[in-house]
Amino acid sequence: MDLKQKIEKILEENVRPMVARHAGGIELIDVDESTGIVKVRFQGTCVGCPMSTITLKAGVESELMDALPEVREVLAVDEHGVVQDSEMMLEEDEEDLKAWSADEPPPRPAATT
Repeated sequence: MDLKQKIEKILEENVRPMVARHAGGIELIDVDESTGIVKVRFQGTCVGCPMSTITLKAGVESELMDALPEVREVLAVDEHGVVQDSEMMLEEDEEDLKAWSADEPPPRPAATT
């Protein structure tokens, strides 16, 4: 089994069920075996979610790096394949979370296919 297949298996068994509970999804876009960089694209309610950066780093990246030492980093890309800046996304997510009250859930984008 090559690295991409191993990653896909972990995503299928461990990550997708986690994000599916929130009507989200994740697609494997690319695996660069020479650098250990994995690119994924969020789907459904994960797109634009204020917690997506935390899901990416503490969930997806952590899961893959724990299981596969050859994985060095996991990056999110948008629908155009442009890598999203995780630090900038995290700052924006924190600002959004502070702005919402406990009585008002964050807005969710329409699910995409």
